[in-house]
Amino acid sequence: MTTSFAIDHGASANDNPLRVDDPQVGFYRTRLVRGGPWVGVQIFWQWPTDPHTGEQLDRSPTMIALVNGEPRELYEAWVVSAKHPITEAEFHELRAQAMSGLNVQQKLDLNKERSLF
Repeated sequence: MTTSFAIDHGASANDNPLRVDDPQVGFYRTRLVRGGPWVGVQIFWQWPTDPHTGEQLDRSPTMIALVNGEPRELYEAWVVSAKHPITEAEFHELRAQAMSGLNVQQKLDLNKERSLF
């Protein structure tokens, strides 16, 4: 049985179903906690390298998921982020926000945040 849901870009479920069992290379966003800030998700292929020389080996690559710069289980990361694709620039912006000391493990309270005006 294949589980699918529609991509939320104005498409109906019949136009372009997204398979949760088929991760796609790209940049996405998710939240680590409900109400928390968005964090970047990167899914990419990684080719194995020789541990002694660092040369790329001609073996099958592995699909890797990084959530907020940390390795995560691929399908877990894909399921929570697949409906939120972003550009590479947006991904780097989210990473910069997380690196600036923003607590991504805590719900945002806008009443305690500094005013932008």
